[in-house]
Amino acid sequence: MIGVIDSGIGGLHVVAALRNALPAADIVYYADTARAPYGSRSAETIVAGVLEGVERVWRSGARVLVAASHTIATVARDALAQRFGDALFDVATVAAEMAVDASRRKRIGLVASRATADSRRYEEMIRGRCPEAEVFVAACPLWAPLVEEGWLKRRETALIVKRGVRAVKQRGVDALILGSSGFIGLQRVVQRKIGPQVVLVEASEQLAARVAERLRPQVPPPAGGGRSLRLLFSDLTPLVAQAARAICGREATPERAA
Repeated sequence: MIGVIDSGIGGLHVVAALRNALPAADIVYYADTARAPYGSRSAETIVAGVLEGVERVWRSGARVLVAASHTIATVARDALAQRFGDALFDVATVAAEMAVDASRRKRIGLVASRATADSRRYEEMIRGRCPEAEVFVAACPLWAPLVEEGWLKRRETALIVKRGVRAVKQRGVDALILGSSGFIGLQRVVQRKIGPQVVLVEASEQLAARVAERLRPQVPPPAGGGRSLRLLFSDLTPLVAQAARAICGREATPERAA
């Protein structure tokens, strides 16, 4: 079974990608929505929430873990690696590698939560892979709430996104990492504001492909019995339930974690 941990609900896109890549895999997803957004929390609070989530998916039978939140993947990766080791996959590692490959001039931008930006983990990963790369980071704490409220086409949203990308745009980046799964809904407006010459890096599908490459020999082809999907949330609101069904399908049954 694959365990997926998240802070808000953006990681549901990773769940959807995993279901496409591994149709027969059993998945348990846990999002710490009671503490969300993680991006405004201390590292201690984030790690505590992550370890609680790890315990829940472990008890559910998960032996492979996917960190679908960039904040979790940057702030709490060391804690996760201690438990899962080589069975850990995280969205930030994949995004950093994709950005290095996509950037011709090795000028890479990152828009992310404040906690992700402050962790400096992206700079370490990118420069570890490409020492000459320059990384320019902008914290965008207002973006995720805009997505959660469905303000994707509002004029106010376009103005806030424009302000958020201004600093990295002025640095002449040619690749921009969307450093939050919650930013997926803003891809079009981000592309308009950063310019068509900049490659946007969103790692959900590539992360799922990495997991599938590792697990496909172990997962049998789809059978009549289908697959299991559990969607657990530390706080379950109507908005969260609506998002879960919109992203994962009407058959999805969100649960409040016991």
